[in-house]
Amino acid sequence: MGSYETKISRCSKNKTCTPTSSAKEFDIPEMKTGESVNEYLTRTLVIVNKMKTNGENKIDAEVVSNILRSMTSKFNYVMYSIEESKETSILTIDELQSSFLMHEQRINMTSLTEEAQELKISFEE
Repeated sequence: MGSYETKISRCSKNKTCTPTSSAKEFDIPEMKTGESVNEYLTRTLVIVNKMKTNGENKIDAEVVSNILRSMTSKFNYVMYSIEESKETSILTIDELQSSFLMHEQRINMTSLTEEAQELKISFEE
């Protein structure tokens, strides 16, 4: 009996299953400090795809919900505005990714503008 079959028989006898490693990873996917939106979403979607390969189906709404909960605090205002303005149960992962990428670009542009102004001020002095 293979390890997968063993897990299935154990699950059916005990009526409870221990989550697979990919499910554990997906339950607590936190965006790392300094990680870009693309890096984080790529990492998260790799986990989701592994779960789908193992027969665990996550619908977009669950994935979107987990992504919204796990973004760093720098994206809190984005998360709140998305939750308020859009129906998150019908929001696709692609739409969510687009929203976060757009806001990340704005944040980066603001940072660059502020740095340029600081350099200009220090140069003029």
